[in-house]
Amino acid sequence: MFLRKISKNSIYIILNLLYIIPGIVCALLYLNSFYKIFEFHDLPGSLNNIVILIIGIPYLLFYLMSLKFLILIHPLVQIIILYFTWKNNYISKKYIIIVFFISLIIASIHLYLIWGKGLIITA
Repeated sequence: MFLRKISKNSIYIILNLLYIIPGIVCALLYLNSFYKIFEFHDLPGSLNNIVILIIGIPYLLFYLMSLKFLILIHPLVQIIILYFTWKNNYISKKYIIIVFFISLIIASIHLYLIWGKGLIITA
């Protein structure tokens, strides 16, 4: 029983990290378009291409997700998962709450930039 709980928790965390890591990168890039948090100066050509590739993939992924408003749905899905696992204890509640708050922060940054600042992220 204990091994099943550990494996389900780790699978849950890994699947959500596939959403959270590109989401944080993309949210920082969206914020950088207004506030210039970081800038790249005088990088060599090959290193510049590698940095653009590393940053461009999550940016493209989340741009396509924001076109369909999937970023805003993820926190709601976490609430539904919390509701269904409340009695069964398949997944630890603290992991669900942590993922919920991180995805809520990512969604609120996107909402702030879309409606607060007027950045055209969606079509």
